[in-house]
This record gives sequence, structure tokens and C-alpha cells, in this order.
Amino acid sequence: MTFRGWKFAVAKQAFLGVTLVAVVVLVGVLSGSNLIVSPVAGPNQGQGMISTNGDRSALPWSQSRALAAESNDGMFHLPAVDPGSQHLYEAIFQRRSQRQFRDEPVSLQDLAGVLWAGVGLTVDGVTGPTRAAPSAGATNPLRLVVCVQDVVGLEPGLYGYEPFDHALIPLAEGRFGAKLAAAALRQTAVADAPVTVIVTADYGATTGRYGERGYRYVYFEAGHAVQNMVLAGETLGLGSVIIGAFEDEKLAGILRTAAGVAQAPLLLLPLGWSR
Repeated sequence: MTFRGWKFAVAKQAFLGVTLVAVVVLVGVLSGSNLIVSPVAGPNQGQGMISTNGDRSALPWSQSRALAAESNDGMFHLPAVDPGSQHLYEAIFQRRSQRQFRDEPVSLQDLAGVLWAGVGLTVDGVTGPTRAAPSAGATNPLRLVVCVQDVVGLEPGLYGYEPFDHALIPLAEGRFGAKLAAAALRQTAVADAPVTVIVTADYGATTGRYGERGYRYVYFEAGHAVQNMVLAGETLGLGSVIIGAFEDEKLAGILRTAAGVAQAPLLLLPLGWSR
């Protein structure tokens, strides 16, 4: 193939790709649906707009519903999130690490917004729903474990966030703040926060495709997701601090023994109302 012929072939492929995207957008517009949509609403919130074409059976918590919950499917469905209500630049400017929190509960609505910002579903793309944070090859290795100590409407315990249903799955009952803090070198922010989000990862989901380089991609993704959650909390008035100093085996042991979580913990994010 000549150089001119090669350039023509490349241009043809690019044209076909752009045409495909344009057709998808046009179909969305003609059908009256939005390209940017809110997560799936709870049972009392009306029907969600996001397609769940993904393989939910592959999610580690999709079968972990042994504890009693408030709905027939064993999950606590969270309020829908409005993704267009706050200004990003203001949140970035105001963000500070907060280690001391007022003794006040976090609302379920605010918790829902923070979790959705981390790994929630956003655009219903060609191959299925995408996530709030970018993921290498859409391998989506991150799983969020939520340590609830003082959230309106939820009993204290460990919960798994299920992005496809925008819901919490109960994993273990009780107060785990002090235990997590002990594993995190006794950092009081973890013990005192009404909510601590633990970012964990299934490395194999990404290394299975990218080999050893996949570890790097997992760490990138954890940073993307936790920064999203920090800024989402900031827009809601919730302070937070990203904690990476903890005893790996001790923290993993707590999650594995109490809640059956096999994924590796990467970060802790205590959240609460700043003093």
C-alpha cells in the first residue's frame, strides 16, 4: 500500500468511527433520553435511566445479602444524585484535609452523592454504563466498603457499595471505627468520623488484561476515585482526609474476617462535618 493509500485508509476508519458516535448521540436525542444521567433510583424514587448491561454476577458483593435489609433484594437503595448542582472550581479551592469532625450524623443523601462520585454509573455508553472515575480498559477493579458509625437511616456496620443498583449491601453489623483506627496507626479521624469509606481493589481484574503494568493502573484509578469523593464531599460541606498509612495485613484481616471482603485495601477516607 502506498503512503497516500495508507492515509486514505486511516481517514476512512476515523470517519466511520465519528459517524458511529454521531449515530449513538442522535439516537439518544431522538429517544428523548439524556446522555448524562443520574444513578438508578431507589424503589421509592422512580425508575432509573441507566442500563445495567454489565455482568453483575462478577461483582463480589452481588451475592452477599445474608443480613436483613429494608428491601426485597437485600439492599439499602440510596437516593438519586443530582450531578449538576455544584461548582467544581470552588470545591477545589476550598478543599482542605480535615481530621476533626463534629458529633453530627451524615445524611443518606450526602453519603449517596459521595459514593456515586467515586465509582458510580454515569454515561450509558456504547458498551454499557461507564463510571464516575476513569478505569483502564473499563476493568473497574475498585470496590468501596463503607464503615457506618452515624448515618441517618442506617445501623452501624460495614456495607458494600453496589454501583449498578446505587445501593448498599450490609456486610457486618456493629461499630468498627475503633478497630479500623487501630489498624490505621491509631489515627483518631478514622475512629471519630461518622463515615469512613475504604477503597479496596481486585488487582486481578486489571492485571488479567495488562499484566504487571495493571498494578500501576489500579493505583491511578484509586487516586481518581478518592479525589472525586473528596470534592463531592466538599461541595456538600463534608470534610475528609485521605489516609494511606495503615498496617496492610491488619486492615485486610478486619475486612476479611468481619465482612468476607477479599479485596486489598488501598485507602481510607473518613468523612464528616468539619469542626
